[in-house]
Amino acid sequence: MLDLEKVTINTGGFTVRDVNLAVRPGVCHVIIGPTGCGKTTLLEAVVGLKTPEAGEIRLEGRPINNLPIERRGISYLPQDLALFPHLSVEENILYSLRLRKDKGGRLRELAMELADNLGITSLFRRSIHNLSGGERQRVALVRALATGSRYLLLDEPFSALHEAMKKDLWLLIADLKRRLGLCIVMVSHDMEETFFLGDVISVMIDGVIRQTGPKDDVYGQPKDIAVAEFFGIKNLFLVEAVKMQEGQAAVRCPDLNGEFIIPAGRFPDASSVSPGDSFTIGIRPENIMLIRAGLKGENQDNILKGDIREVFPRGPASAVLFAPDGSNKLIEIDIPDYAMKKLGVARGAAAVVSLKGEKIFIIF
Repeated sequence: MLDLEKVTINTGGFTVRDVNLAVRPGVCHVIIGPTGCGKTTLLEAVVGLKTPEAGEIRLEGRPINNLPIERRGISYLPQDLALFPHLSVEENILYSLRLRKDKGGRLRELAMELADNLGITSLFRRSIHNLSGGERQRVALVRALATGSRYLLLDEPFSALHEAMKKDLWLLIADLKRRLGLCIVMVSHDMEETFFLGDVISVMIDGVIRQTGPKDDVYGQPKDIAVAEFFGIKNLFLVEAVKMQEGQAAVRCPDLNGEFIIPAGRFPDASSVSPGDSFTIGIRPENIMLIRAGLKGENQDNILKGDIREVFPRGPASAVLFAPDGSNKLIEIDIPDYAMKKLGVARGAAAVVSLKGEKIFIIF
């Protein structure tokens, strides 16, 4: 277990504040956030490159704030990979073993096994200068894992790679995590990478962890507007509670000129909401249903009528902007291509949409 308790790091012009994290073995915990939010600073404090101003970092219950880097038992793969250009591939991989007691050659055997698994044994005699970006990534990853440590820190290690190479390495990381029982902390600004690799995610904005939880929870119910906007959610609307009753709430949304029913389970604390209270609701674009033109959608909840204002094709799906009748707001909807054709979606067409109540999230 890797624990961070109220960790604060001051870098002279920027501060990472009061970070609390608990990362279990066998889990990939991804810290995601915009560039410059403090993700790398946090990893550098864990590995020992920066000293926290306050708080405690513990590894398996043991405080490590004052331990030197080589005694922390943590492997670190920085964004620039930090490979030694004057050493061969094999020398780079085996370099980390110099600082470890390799009884019976166990770590060397592990390094060779990893190199074989990642397909780089044929590169052992090559200079680092003569490797592709993907080959360098593999070498750096083997070097980090060859120490035998179960704790691995990854700092946006795949950001410079093309999509196909990234996904190959994501699969390798996921496999190694399972096989070796690794405890991984990774920082990223890539949404797809985060949700592919992460078991738990933390959203960091301006040096503060704004939300931590299982990825599906954070994805489906952002805690505040800053987190929702970071995830690119534009469907955020101010509402007023009209009636609270057992099992559900009725809210009025002037922005969309409509009233909606929301299950009480979608509220963090439904008992604290009273008629007249104002708050924000949000819904991801893929959770909005577009109903075939001419159908009334009586069996759907939270129905809005209006028209299609814009259609933006983007690969296997399109972003559709829908304007409810009597409203000057737009709702963004993601619609797969097959559904676009089936429903006959076109700019200017009349349409009916349903905002699924069980997918609406609440922000106070």
